[in-house]
Amino acid sequence: MSRIEFRMVRIPRWAILLAVSITIALGLTLAIIAAGLFLIIFPIMLVLSGAAGLLGLLRGRGAARRQIRVIDADYVVHHEGFEPDERRRY
Repeated sequence: MSRIEFRMVRIPRWAILLAVSITIALGLTLAIIAAGLFLIIFPIMLVLSGAAGLLGLLRGRGAARRQIRVIDADYVVHHEGFEPDERRRY
């Protein structure tokens, strides 16, 4: 029977501080990059979506002017245990 033995290893204080500092630095870096990209991309997308909406309205392609089509169909429910004559229509 194998036994698992645990050993307590003391990590130096400077190693813990270094790991925490690196983690905080990476987190702040990612937050700054994300905020910078948001500040660059959001206004561009806002202008482009406004232009697309304006051009769509000028060409008569607005959502209010589209005709909605309804597809009507008959459905047949198939069960493996039923014969073709025993199918039920809904």
